[in-house]
Amino acid sequence: MSNRITLVVVFHEGREPKRISVKKSHIKILLLALAFLGTLSVALYAYGIFKSVENELLKDKVTSLERKLKQREYELSTLTQNKDQLIDKVRILESKIQNLEAYLQQRGILKKPSVGGPSRPVSLSNLQALDYLVERAGLIERHIKGTPLGYPTHGNITSLMGVRRNPFGKGYEFHSGIDIEAPYGAPVVATAEGIVRHAGWLGQYGKAVIIDHPTGYSTLYGHLSEVLVKVGQRVKGGEEIGRVGSTGRSTGPHLHYEVTRNGKYLDPLDFVSMR
Repeated sequence: MSNRITLVVVFHEGREPKRISVKKSHIKILLLALAFLGTLSVALYAYGIFKSVENELLKDKVTSLERKLKQREYELSTLTQNKDQLIDKVRILESKIQNLEAYLQQRGILKKPSVGGPSRPVSLSNLQALDYLVERAGLIERHIKGTPLGYPTHGNITSLMGVRRNPFGKGYEFHSGIDIEAPYGAPVVATAEGIVRHAGWLGQYGKAVIIDHPTGYSTLYGHLSEVLVKVGQRVKGGEEIGRVGSTGRSTGPHLHYEVTRNGKYLDPLDFVSMR
């Protein structure tokens, strides 16, 4: 069997045909080369399409990341503005707390602390500074809750603290509190939180309640018609502790109200109204 292939080239001009003899192995090599080139072309075309799609996907990802980055930059800018605003508000809060402390110290409600030591400035953005303000606000709240403030009952003040004419006879006497005229049975409330020291009859005060407050103050509510608390009971400011009456040394329904500290009588008017 021949290992060659003869190709005949025929010319239309009448020329004599030309014969070309080629080995079969060369034909196979040529066909293989053409097949390889075809496969390579298809692969390169497919790779080009893949890279094109990949580039489009990368562009989309880059666009998405840029959009997210801008959003984060905006959020960061907003947080920075909010932080600055928060610091401004904390400064205002600090100023108000300082003013409130100064006022309460002036009124004798809050004692000025004895402090000292080296100074290390702290930024208001520091959590320790904020914790300090929270602590001071809590201290002020506890002192206010434990300080007798406001009226113990609604009514007209008929007698002030100090020297007055004896309502039961001749001469003058020292009145240790204020008298508030009110309807018989009207509610009487504690003017601050504390613990009941006395609840019951108390000589000329008639039925009375004495409350010791955590700030060192004590309050007395006298001439009650009814006592609604017991000794040792813990009460809150504004809690009802009795009813207006006229027991003891009294000329008619009213409440005798006293404020003391360390055994010293204090003018209740300094506490019923913030003057």
